[in-house]
Formats: sequence, structure tokens, C-alpha cells
Amino acid sequence: MPNVKVMGMDLSLRHGAVVELDEAGGCEHWYYTDRVGSANRSPSGVRLPAAIMKIDDYQLRGILRLVWLRAWVKSLVGTCKPYAVALEDYAFDAGQGAHQLGELGGIVRVACWDKKTRLRLHSPGAVKMFGADNGNADKELVKAGAKRKWGVDFNRYDAPPKKVGAKLNTDISEDLTDAYVMARMAMVEVMLRAGTITLKDLGSDKERQTFLRTTPTYPVNVLGREWIQAV
Repeated sequence: MPNVKVMGMDLSLRHGAVVELDEAGGCEHWYYTDRVGSANRSPSGVRLPAAIMKIDDYQLRGILRLVWLRAWVKSLVGTCKPYAVALEDYAFDAGQGAHQLGELGGIVRVACWDKKTRLRLHSPGAVKMFGADNGNADKELVKAGAKRKWGVDFNRYDAPPKKVGAKLNTDISEDLTDAYVMARMAMVEVMLRAGTITLKDLGSDKERQTFLRTTPTYPVNVLGREWIQAV
């Protein structure tokens, strides 16, 4: 198998990240946002089109934003041609905005399906478990875990506080870290299936548990299930 590339995606309606990893150790990342400053600071950053975000009719604005995001994701997947993509599955207890996020999740899933790209959906708790060895970890703990385990630190892309004591906006580093963790999960699954590594090679019992755990919804673990992929 040639140098495999995988992607992890952490996407939302106003900002999101995609991270690409390859077996040779390469890492690329992209970011979109509705904030001008954030787009300019981010690697391969792009701003959601102002012409869309300024539309007063929120229903029309929402549809056009989905159309733009669909094109953005399909372009990345089509250009980079990842072997597999990992996404966070829906949190069914999510509150406000769940329906809109579901719409976005749907177009991303369909984009991968259309490109015949292998897809893996991980629960939010599984992503936290793999990244921070704690299924209930908050964003900061996941960032700390990624830095400790893999030397990953995206804090440099966050905006500095405007004044002393002001709260720091950490959306960029959080999104990029989550996307990185999911890309790492995809790469580990690819290598486990190929026999390049074994579960014993993973860094912690919690990482191993990510691939071995079962739930009432999924009585078969990740490694016992096929990739989601159009035939």
C-alpha cells in the first residue's frame, strides 16, 4: 500500500477544521470561519463568504451556507483523495442547533459517499477517550492530551486577548485539535487493519478501548465493522 492519507473533520456551522495525516508523518490542515481575523491567522484559512453571512433572511442564509460548505468539503476530499475520513457522530442529547448541525453532518457524509471514500463515525466520548484518555474530557484536556501524546499544539492560531483579563477565543485550536485526533484515529484503524501495528502498540489502555468497546447501539466494536463506503 502506498503512503496512505487520512482525514479528520471537526465541522460546525460557523467554523470548522480538517486535518490530513499521512503514514510518512506529514500533516496538513485547513480551517474555515465567519471571522476575518481567524481566517487570516489559520493555516489555509478561509472565511465563509460575507455575501452569504450578511443575508437577512436566515432561512436562505442557512441553505446557501450549506451549499458553500458542501462544495468546500467535496473539493478537499476530491483533491486530496484520502483513504479514509473520520467524523464525530451525532450527540443525540445535544440541545439547540442539533437539527442544523445534522444538516451539515448529512452533506459531509454524502460527500464522502459520493467520492467512495471510506468513512468512520466516532462518538464524542470516543474522540475524547482517544485524545485525552478520558471519555468525559473537556476541550482543554483534549488539547493537553494531544500535546502530551503527539506533540500537537495549535494554540498559536488563537487570537490574543484584546485586553488583560479578557477571555481567549480558542475555537481554532479546539477545532484543529479535535480534527487531528480524529485523523489520528483513522490512521490507527488503517494501520491496525493492514497489520502494520497491533493494539499493543497503542499508547494507552484507553486508546485500545476506543477500538474494542461495544455499546447497546453498536454491539460490535469498530474493528469488527466495515468502513462505511459506497460500493
